[in-house]
Amino acid sequence: MIDWALPAQNLHNLIRGLHPWPHAVTFHRNRRLILHRSNVLADVNGEPGTVLESQGDHLHVAAGRGALAITEIQPEGRRAYADSRLSRRASGRRWGPADDALMIAPARVAAYQVLSAVSSGRADLPDALADARGTLRDDRDKSLTAEIVIGVQRWRATLDYLIAHFSKRPTERLDPEVLEVLRLSAYQLLHLTRVPASAVVDDAVNLTGRAGKRSARGLVNAVLRSISRARRRCLCPTAPIVPTTKKRRSTI
Repeated sequence: MIDWALPAQNLHNLIRGLHPWPHAVTFHRNRRLILHRSNVLADVNGEPGTVLESQGDHLHVAAGRGALAITEIQPEGRRAYADSRLSRRASGRRWGPADDALMIAPARVAAYQVLSAVSSGRADLPDALADARGTLRDDRDKSLTAEIVIGVQRWRATLDYLIAHFSKRPTERLDPEVLEVLRLSAYQLLHLTRVPASAVVDDAVNLTGRAGKRSARGLVNAVLRSISRARRRCLCPTAPIVPTTKKRRSTI
């Protein structure tokens, strides 16, 4: 998710790093826009997120310092293109966040739905995963959903230990919806290192609100940021060493 308050160079680096997937995303009137390529305009300024008058072939969008020339863009449901066909109608309008439901990556929403269905006993894992994958258009989202769900199931005990440690409460005291969000997000922070930690945490906070647990968003944010900061260290206790006894040789 693009934060237009950041300097243009930072945003340009983010777009490059997330291309071709999982994408740098912004919104215009709740319509999802994927930004594939850009150039930095150091001497152009304006209100962050505002689409400026374009002098060339591309849209110019103001950032916190400087602006970006968007050289390849893909509106939701359409192919990517590299011209300024949006500029006539978009000039002067603001790009930025959309509603919580639209901001969350589809694969994370699908993974949450699968884990919730399995944990509540409404479905078994293969059926729930097949149903969720059927709602996704992009094969990469389908693969990511499966990777998150299977990874959470495989590492559930470790994830629950970390969640209890950083939340300072047993997992039984957490709402089921909050616990599933924490599990799938903690798994991504620890095992899917290509995905930016900030995107994981932001989606987790929004997903918590979408699940009807808005009061728990601060807890989710704090727990995941703690896990993210500590993820390069050994976070789990080592298994206890069981003393072994040497067999005596029989002298008979």
